Amino acid sequence: GDNNPISLLFQTGYLTIDSKYKIDDKIFYNLKVPNRELRDVFTDIISTEYFNPLINQQNIEKDKKNLYNAIYTKNTAALTDIINTVFAHIPSKHHPKPPYCESFYHIMMLTYCATLVPLARAEESGSAGILDLILILENDTHVVIEFKYSQASPGKDEEKELDKLAKNALKAIDLKRYGEIYRLKGKKFITIGVGIYGKGRAKAIFGD
Repeated sequence: GDNNPISLLFQTGYLTIDSKYKIDDKIFYNLKVPNRELRDVFTDIISTEYFNPLINQQNIEKDKKNLYNAIYTKNTAALTDIINTVFAHIPSKHHPKPPYCESFYHIMMLTYCATLVPLARAEESGSAGILDLILILENDTHVVIEFKYSQASPGKDEEKELDKLAKNALKAIDLKRYGEIYRLKGKKFITIGVGIYGKGRAKAIFGD
């Protein structure tokens, strides 16, 4: 049978089709959790399945401190290590196949961050598009995060390709002006681009 959890969630209605696009005669679908109630259940399921014992009451304060320190100091290496640690706890057989990959890793980060920050929201609508992830911290700092995924392994040029993906994610934030609404409201905000390839190898970089 199919061990892909995304397929099961789609078949059971936990995920629905949001949009579709075509690449080289192949049709791909973007999926979404259809409502807030299911999103809350989905978050609980993922937390239990993938992140115990990564997240528990003993670790949560330490993990929160590490995440906040990485964000506030714009420490690229520290944030990259945090993201790769999260993805490393996903069993190999559960890593998805295209076209679900970017959404899957996006959901993993949403779930992880939702346990550590006051508010984490996905697919926030803006005037020019939909941003992947927004975190709102205790001091009302808004953290805007965009993900870019590539299936192909870059081999020897791993760091270069991950850096390119992360920079493309930052460019998407700028081009679609995802942070503009927070700027207009006088909010402090931080932008982060995350590049991911293969089975969850990631790199994060901060915007200016």
